[in-house]
Amino acid sequence: HDAALAVLSQTDYPSIGYYFANSLEPATANLWELPDAPAEGTGMNSRNHHMWSSYSAYLVKSVAGLHQQAGTHGFQRLELRPSGAYALSGASVTVDLPHGTARLSWVRSGGRQHDKVSEGETARLSCGPSGGRISAVSFASFGTPSIGSPSDLPSDGRRSDGFETDPACHALRSSQAVAEACVGRNSCEVPATRVFFGERGSLFCTTRRDPLASPLRLWLTVACEV
Repeated sequence: HDAALAVLSQTDYPSIGYYFANSLEPATANLWELPDAPAEGTGMNSRNHHMWSSYSAYLVKSVAGLHQQAGTHGFQRLELRPSGAYALSGASVTVDLPHGTARLSWVRSGGRQHDKVSEGETARLSCGPSGGRISAVSFASFGTPSIGSPSDLPSDGRRSDGFETDPACHALRSSQAVAEACVGRNSCEVPATRVFFGERGSLFCTTRRDPLASPLRLWLTVACEV
């Protein structure tokens, strides 16, 4: 599950997340036919293409945990099996059925909590109802962080839980700003904006990255008391 979620949460080109995080033509509720749709003209280039949405079944069944019981049909009998993915803090799902609406929502308390959002969105972290307060920021990077190897993590602050900062595109106040907003609280919200991280200048990262292929993002990991 962790590998699948890591793929789905990427926002670099080419990826599903790129459709929504790019600055050329952000998608809304639909998916493009082509990964580079804005550059491909009007021929065979739909912006409402179901072909790429098969991962939604994975989100409903394997992430949120709403399963149809084996040997049944029409969701007459359900099994509830929330994901145990390490980097997932919670999930919710609603499915409209002919005989009613099925809803499932769950959160994981304590331990390490993670979130990934694109620039302009808000990261939300919570230790859950029985996880105490946030005690430390394990990783924070507003810029273009990536997934490194969790087996050889150095103690220089650049990596944690397999996440790695990009020295060429990283807001230096990332950890400090997140700590000020989150440590000592049960839950917190962190806006993924240049202003929040003290990068008000329009030249932040633009000379050292491709802003179209690699949109800015915020990746976070915090530790809870419990």
